[in-house]
Amino acid sequence: MAEARAALERWLDGYGRAWERQDAQAFADLFTEDALYQETPFDEPLRGRTAIRAYAETAAHHQRDVSFAYEALGQDDGKAVVLWRAAYEKVSNGEPTRLEGVFLLEFAADGLCRSLREWWHADPSPSFTAAGVPRPRSAAPASASPTGSRPLAVAVLVALAVAGAVIFLLFR
Repeated sequence: MAEARAALERWLDGYGRAWERQDAQAFADLFTEDALYQETPFDEPLRGRTAIRAYAETAAHHQRDVSFAYEALGQDDGKAVVLWRAAYEKVSNGEPTRLEGVFLLEFAADGLCRSLREWWHADPSPSFTAAGVPRPRSAAPASASPTGSRPLAVAVLVALAVAGAVIFLLFR
């Protein structure tokens, strides 16, 4: 088990290093030739190392000063659940952005990732109000404390991810 944990940490360290250095080739090299990379649950997954490399190249054009951290939440039989955090500055306007999300990872026998599914949120995130959608009456006003509901939302996201991971690992 310690060997599998060390292998996961090496992979995650490589992922973070490639993202932080904006090294699209190193990023792509972490995946199998036929890997699936699903950035959000509503998008079709990227298929194959070439598509994953192109994705990393595109991200590099929009982000600078990237930092990445992670916490492995669970691991079993070539599968892992990881909570991750990242921060970067948008190239277009210099706006600092923070991300927090969850990976569901599946690895091939050689240690390369064959499937990555992720769920993430950004701060600041696009709001319905900015898009012209009125805020529900029960919602807090825009001036409400940022510490009010955000920790609860993050806790719910993590709880759902952990519950999903446990079900995923136990009933696969």
